[in-house]
Amino acid sequence: AEEQAKNLLQDIRARGLKGTVSAMDDFEFDDLPSQKVLILVVSTCGLGEYPQNCKYTWMKMQSPDLPMTWLSGVKFAVFGLGDSTYSQFCVAASGYDVRLGELG
Repeated sequence: AEEQAKNLLQDIRARGLKGTVSAMDDFEFDDLPSQKVLILVVSTCGLGEYPQNCKYTWMKMQSPDLPMTWLSGVKFAVFGLGDSTYSQFCVAASGYDVRLGELG
């Protein structure tokens, strides 16, 4: 996922736009609502587990204290990576996509 995110960033910069790549858990969670655009590139590990470097962010996003308008000003896209032969194919990306939609 990291390699794909870096490739995507190269394409974004080639179009004269700005961006950064970081593991989700390295990004300041409380800064998410101040982003104009959020692009997640997420893999699914093992038999449907979330990657280690995004588990903290995923847990925080599940908080019932987050208002359903928390990300209302943020446009987002989620790219999922995984093996389509697994029953839990791209479950992490699907989870993020649904939750981001719920929060904004």
